[in-house]
Amino acid sequence: MNILLLLLPTVYALIHSKPHHRSTATAATASNHFTGSTVSGDYAGHVATFQPDTGKLLPVPEHFLPETLIEWNQIPSSFELLTSEDVLLLSNNGEKEKKLPPLLKRIEIKVVPDVGCGVDNLDTLVQNDSISIHSMREFDAASSLLYKKSETNSILETIFISCEPEQNLKKDENGISYPKRIRITLAIKSPIDISLSTPIKVTVERMTSAVSSQGTLVNGGGLSASTVTRLIGIDNVNKPFSDTQAINLDRLVGKWKVFVGTDEEEVVYIKKQDLERNQDNVCTLFLPGNIIVRHGHIRDNGSFQWIAEISIVEEEEKVKLMRRRVIKRTFARDGSSAVRYWEEIKET
Repeated sequence: MNILLLLLPTVYALIHSKPHHRSTATAATASNHFTGSTVSGDYAGHVATFQPDTGKLLPVPEHFLPETLIEWNQIPSSFELLTSEDVLLLSNNGEKEKKLPPLLKRIEIKVVPDVGCGVDNLDTLVQNDSISIHSMREFDAASSLLYKKSETNSILETIFISCEPEQNLKKDENGISYPKRIRITLAIKSPIDISLSTPIKVTVERMTSAVSSQGTLVNGGGLSASTVTRLIGIDNVNKPFSDTQAINLDRLVGKWKVFVGTDEEEVVYIKKQDLERNQDNVCTLFLPGNIIVRHGHIRDNGSFQWIAEISIVEEEEKVKLMRRRVIKRTFARDGSSAVRYWEEIKET
């Protein structure tokens, strides 16, 4: 097996070489050609975990913390995280070259909290993953990826590229802006009795380079707090998203226009009772970062289904709009699934 190309970092740089503008109506069908527009490159930010049934934040476990932080009751709500990603396009050697599904090589470096002298030589927890992404469904500034972790466990990763105004984004030496990325990761136990098997993981990070460093920041040790602060951003490092409140439900009440594809499909009116956390067998969680997760069992025309609906609410203050982008996976009892994307717009 030969690696033909390390293509996607270049593609990503081209995609984001201009400010990211989005129209009100967005294509609801997945891209037919893999672009990798939501993956590859280097990122820095925070990762937090939440109870799958209540949405309760799970702070950094105390066994990772120095005694000083515990004594002062300064338990971090999340880990600082550095991520490096490469998308590899592979082929088999032979008379007839056979292309293989693209592979995502991801290195995640969690920074263990420390104080005092330790901040100049931080401990890290490094995780290396090789993920087949042939099933990734791509939308405008969003994607959905489902892959097997074991015979009975799969990972569902939903990614949104933030629609944050350009002036709030970091620029590199060439004046190119790189947006924020939000990853919501669910571990799913399947088939037969489909359910969430572990806490929900949410990562909010900003791109620091369109080209992956392949995790070399920790080669030889010596990762310093100043380096982590520079990468995450001085305005972000002490203000993780996990320290913020979930969206105020009152702001979601009212008239929403639903867009599927380029057309307005319907108008819905959301009432306060529609936003209750649990309805029937579906659990709705409102998480920091304006993230909403709905999951649970439903029956459609008598058939068993399990849904995972992930969405993010964003405000566009200049045009006085609130936008909810939604990716919904519907699973059959055998573990097969279908994915759908749509947007909802509300005037503020």
